[in-house]
Amino acid sequence: MKKLIFGLFLIIYFIGLVSACQYKVNESYEELELGLYDSNNNFIGPPLEFREFGGGGFNLYGCNPPSFKIYNTLKTDISLNVSYSTSWNKAIGGAVSQPHQTEISISKYSESDKIFGTCIDIGSGSISQESIKYLITEPELITLENELITKQREICKICPNGKQCLDDGALCSLDTECGSNVCNPDKRCGTFNGCSDGKKLCNQSNLCLTPSIKEVGEAYTCEWECKSNVGIEGICEESKGVVIKNWTYWVIGIIILISILVILILYTIKKGPLTRKIKELESKIYSLDKDFEDKEKQIRKLEDKGANLRKIIEENEKLLEIRNKKIESITKVINLKEERLKNISGDIKRKTEEEIVKLKNKITKEKELNNLLKNENNKTYKELKRKEELAVKKYGGSEKVYVNEFGYIQFKSNLSDKKKAGKIYHKWVYIEKLGIGSDKEIHHIDGDKLNNEMWNLIAVDKDIHRYKIKEARIRNEGWEFGLRYLLDNKFIKEESLHKYIRKKAEDEKIHL
Repeated sequence: MKKLIFGLFLIIYFIGLVSACQYKVNESYEELELGLYDSNNNFIGPPLEFREFGGGGFNLYGCNPPSFKIYNTLKTDISLNVSYSTSWNKAIGGAVSQPHQTEISISKYSESDKIFGTCIDIGSGSISQESIKYLITEPELITLENELITKQREICKICPNGKQCLDDGALCSLDTECGSNVCNPDKRCGTFNGCSDGKKLCNQSNLCLTPSIKEVGEAYTCEWECKSNVGIEGICEESKGVVIKNWTYWVIGIIILISILVILILYTIKKGPLTRKIKELESKIYSLDKDFEDKEKQIRKLEDKGANLRKIIEENEKLLEIRNKKIESITKVINLKEERLKNISGDIKRKTEEEIVKLKNKITKEKELNNLLKNENNKTYKELKRKEELAVKKYGGSEKVYVNEFGYIQFKSNLSDKKKAGKIYHKWVYIEKLGIGSDKEIHHIDGDKLNNEMWNLIAVDKDIHRYKIKEARIRNEGWEFGLRYLLDNKFIKEESLHKYIRKKAEDEKIHL
């Protein structure tokens, strides 16, 4: 048994080694995640938690009903409607179930008092978590839903050949197969640390070759590949002792060999490290481009959902940070290529100079785009701030109301008037003035969350408000357009329009 367990451990260990990789990149993916969402489909927080389930029993000594508690995971006080069932096993007569419904309030990050079931008959009972359903009604309508969330995960880097990039030390044929983008003379990925398996570095080809492997008549690159250790004009010949036909050839050969060695040393010292640094930075720039593209897609999704403008401004700031990192990396590449110019000439130098000019033009363009986005973001923020300040002043002043994180006007929770404290302003004023709408969601007709005039508010069913109207993407397209859209699509009936809307339509000379 111990041997079997040890064998399984080894298998799992080696599978982990095989699946691991040295070079990795970030990848965006989408995943359904259960959470609490408001009427505008904004994420509020994780689901509420159910705790301390206690079983119950009923006997001659009395009733001990089953119970449980609810923990509030949100950073705000809530009121909710809870439904659940007591499952009871009677001593005689089998199993029965009894439904319950109650309304409770829970402070933020706190748990409720015990919520009890009932003793139906002599026997035992319990409340299962599966039977519990809830609907948060205050501070606003919040429901439990699955939402598609964009997340990041780390995956193995894929090289241009479409395969997973090789780790350092792996056998390779081309630079582009390696995660380091370097296939060294030993035909292994990564930094060259000498030839392996008894091979020698052939200076003529800059490759590690096996000595004494070529037969007579076979072509060679370096003479020591020949078994006879004699080679004339690139072909191995039989060994005839030391043959020197002309001492001049030996002198020329030695000079050439020394020159090649000097060139290789200079290349390794000056050019090699520069090339690797440039490739590393270019890989980083590619990764930043991918991050930038993913962030732009995320912002477009938020705009399509009609997300709070503050959230979009924050995401745009992250977009600016990514582009600044990209500009910084391109600047480093330019500096390295300018350093390389000192050691090259001819066509390579001309090509490098052209690359530097293109990169400098690219930096100029990136900075211009960044300035445009930054100016637009600042302008949008100032306009939003000014609009929020005017709305706060109009609907009670900063000592009474504020703009909450979802962009709505809300009464402060410390008000002495408990009927208003913590309430969402537009829902409170609608119910206060018309005496209806407590079981519905209140829609801003012109799409402006800060416009809480009665003629701009209308009660609609939850499903229509959350899905139908949201899908139409009505955002600040005007009051008349918003009203006609509701009527034309039969989301509301003309006879349900209250007096404030009718008066507005009459003043604007709009025929309903």
